[in-house]
Formats: sequence, structure tokens, C-alpha cells
Amino acid sequence: MLGACGVTSVMVFDRHPERSGALVRDWSSAQFRVSAVTDLLAALRSADIVVSVTALGGAQPWIGPDEVSADAIVLPVDYAAQVTPELVRAATTFAVDDLETFREHRATGRLARWPDPVGSVASLAAARAGGEWQRPPGIAVALHQGPGLADVVFATAVLRSALAAGDGVTLPR
Repeated sequence: MLGACGVTSVMVFDRHPERSGALVRDWSSAQFRVSAVTDLLAALRSADIVVSVTALGGAQPWIGPDEVSADAIVLPVDYAAQVTPELVRAATTFAVDDLETFREHRATGRLARWPDPVGSVASLAAARAGGEWQRPPGIAVALHQGPGLADVVFATAVLRSALAAGDGVTLPR
């Protein structure tokens, strides 16, 4: 998914170094550089994009605004398992893939103390494409709560393949 979004270099951390090593071996390629890190905090603070992926539940969230760079894009795939509500509240942009699902999750306590998002990822992307919105400086958090993000990546890959092959028809908006 990250490769489809243009990312070419990834740092991975796992509390079990052998798993990080397996990711490095399995994902590294000429187009995609993967490296294992042992200093998680230093990696977080230097990363442009932070993807938090861990088991749901268990330990308390700990990644706050001081643990990421000032302009980081944070993608908490694991919801609130690692990312604190304080980080989300400190973000200049917080968007979700589905507003109704977010509200349901917050009402049941899954995302307690998380603020209201500024909108959906799709609405911000459309506004940006129309020149009506630009991401402000600062931390941005984009929460996906289902397969929507995978759909966007898949659609992007299909579009790029079609354009490269000269296939398809451009439809008017």
C-alpha cells in the first residue's frame, strides 16, 4: 500500500527483532528500501509518515504529539492501540474514512476522548483536487476504520495501469 502511494523507504520496528528482519527480507526491493530499527522513538521522530500497526487492546496508548515529527502524517491502523487522544487533538488535520462509523466507535468508548474530525478523507481529497483545501502545517492524522483505504490504493493501481497502457475512457465530471 505504501509503495502504491509513492513511498520508497520504510523503517520497521518490532519488539521481536526476528520479525523485523523477516519484513526487511520479504519487502526490500530495488524500488522499495526497508530497514529495521532498534530505536523506535528516534525512528518515530524522524519519520514523515507513521503507521501504527499492532494488536488491538493490551498496552496503553503512548504515541503522543512529542513522539512524532512536527509535520508527521500519522495512520493509526490499530485505532487507539498506540496513538493517544492527545496526539489526535494536537493534529492540525484529523480525518476519517467514514464519519458515521467513527461516531459509533467513539460512542462505544473505542475512540474515547478523540476529537471530531475535520471531515472524511474523501471530502478532503476532493477539496484538495478542486483547489479548495490545502493541508495546513502540523501533524495530520488519518484514521481508516475498514477496507476503504485498501480500496483507494487498489483504485490508484488500476488507474495507473490503465493510463500506462492507454486504456480506459476519461469521463466528464
